[in-house]
Amino acid sequence: DDRAAVTQTTEKAAVAAPKAAAKEVITKAEAINIAKTVAKGTVTKVELDNDDDDQSQKYELEFKDGHVEYDVEVDAYTGKVLEVNQELED
Repeated sequence: DDRAAVTQTTEKAAVAAPKAAAKEVITKAEAINIAKTVAKGTVTKVELDNDDDDQSQKYELEFKDGHVEYDVEVDAYTGKVLEVNQELED
């Protein structure tokens, strides 16, 4: 397998303002705009994931830019970028 993977986790502050304590989720469009601050290319997937264990929700987004694929996780309540993975494909 000639694929090189680069993984990085970021504590980057969110671009969007934090939501109220009422636990409102950010919109899909907001999640995409936030993810675009750490990834580039065309959005190929946006999914809202529910975690019943800790009552959290996050957006999982995928971007494709040529031979580079980005996977980004964004907290659905705060808009904080939780994780960024970058993979080079042959």
